[in-house]
Amino acid sequence: MNLFESFDEIVNDEFIEKFKSYTSTTHGDLNVTVKGIFYTLLAGMLRKTYSDMSANMLYNQIQENAKRIDLPENLASIFSQPSVISKIEADGSKIISQVFPAYKSPLLSMVSTYSGVSKSTTSLGANIIANVLVVMFSKDMDKDQMVKILREHHEPLIKAIPESLLEKMIPSLGLHELLGSKPTPIKKVETPNAPKVKEETPAKAPVYPEIQKESSGAGIWIGVLLGILILGGGAYWYYTQNGGFNFFSKKEVPVESVETPVEEEIAIEEPKVETTEVKVTPSPITESEFSAFKKYILNKSEAAGKEFEFKSINFVTDSVTLHSTSVAVIDSIATLMKENSRLQVKITAFSASGDTPFNNKRAFAVKRVLTKNGIPAVRIDAVSGGKGGDSPKIKVITK
Repeated sequence: MNLFESFDEIVNDEFIEKFKSYTSTTHGDLNVTVKGIFYTLLAGMLRKTYSDMSANMLYNQIQENAKRIDLPENLASIFSQPSVISKIEADGSKIISQVFPAYKSPLLSMVSTYSGVSKSTTSLGANIIANVLVVMFSKDMDKDQMVKILREHHEPLIKAIPESLLEKMIPSLGLHELLGSKPTPIKKVETPNAPKVKEETPAKAPVYPEIQKESSGAGIWIGVLLGILILGGGAYWYYTQNGGFNFFSKKEVPVESVETPVEEEIAIEEPKVETTEVKVTPSPITESEFSAFKKYILNKSEAAGKEFEFKSINFVTDSVTLHSTSVAVIDSIATLMKENSRLQVKITAFSASGDTPFNNKRAFAVKRVLTKNGIPAVRIDAVSGGKGGDSPKIKVITK
């Protein structure tokens, strides 16, 4: 099942034209509004599949709401039936309140601003599309099928959402998991014909029948005597061949074969550690950057809006992983934000490629450190800044 194709079949060009006429929309792009709502609600459903409990709740809510929904085959026809529109609006409002309780207000503001369409029209569109999504996921589908379909659309959804919308959607609705986390892999079911891998059992030391049977005291003494004779003979041979008992001679002890791999492994790892430490970050810069940032925050005479480049916050090259010294700097910023409850910031991350999803992941990595320190997510915006270095910029929104 391709959700994008299914949605386009239901919410088609005819629907958009009828919707436009019904609302007398003359400003903005109604098609962008509809698609924006669809992408956002779909992302919210996908997020709920990250835990089994949330997935169960989502499935039950969809099934319960589906009982009262009866959309016509041609969705565009609803605009000629006022009573049907009223019911769809009421049902859609309930669906959004139940399935996406925290979405309604930010969803309407974000999509309305993005598409240039009025909030009232955006609200009607959201209620209609909520109905459509419930119908799409309620037909002959169990919970596991629902989760499977949503997870299969994770990457396609990220690619389908326009970058300009994604940058607004992620921070506005708190959908950071779309970029910062991956859904838990679906458990694979073994096929009946799949060859079973035989488990290897640990090798056991051979048990010799003659030794096993020898349990009497006489047998033990015979074994001891034989051992002494063998050891004595070996010692005598070694003495005559080497002119003495020099057991620690490197000539005879083959330790090179054991030691060499260890030495080679150390030689490979050390340069990597040194490279990482040198590339990322000088502590003097950390102190001066943070001091300037703190001084600005505490200076009530300066207005908000200033942006700081934190070269002391750095990512491992071509990755979204923060260096350990960077985390310490972010912890200091978190402490400053705790002491100044009005302080709100915007984190802008960059990369050599300028890839928006990648940059967003970097920005959210910094945001996660702040939220782990107890800073509410609503006080932190995290966005992509396009092409640039491995250091983010932090803008003070309010102080």
